[in-house]
Amino acid sequence: MTKIDSVLSADGAEIIDIIESQPGVYRLHRYEKKYDPEEQSKYIIRVLPDPDGLFGDLASATAEANRLVAL
Repeated sequence: MTKIDSVLSADGAEIIDIIESQPGVYRLHRYEKKYDPEEQSKYIIRVLPDPDGLFGDLASATAEANRLVAL
């Protein structure tokens, strides 16, 4: 699996990585940035389940990632 690109939400709190799981097959992984005031630290967590779907081209995977962060 290879990370191809990342799409950020407007506020930067949500990240969707575009992953090439096999040659020509793309998946999306969703992450959120969080802040723990008690520990005074920032961290990124993966949100499961991943967005549904396999994509056969990078353009459609990128379009879906952009749609998801705009919600």
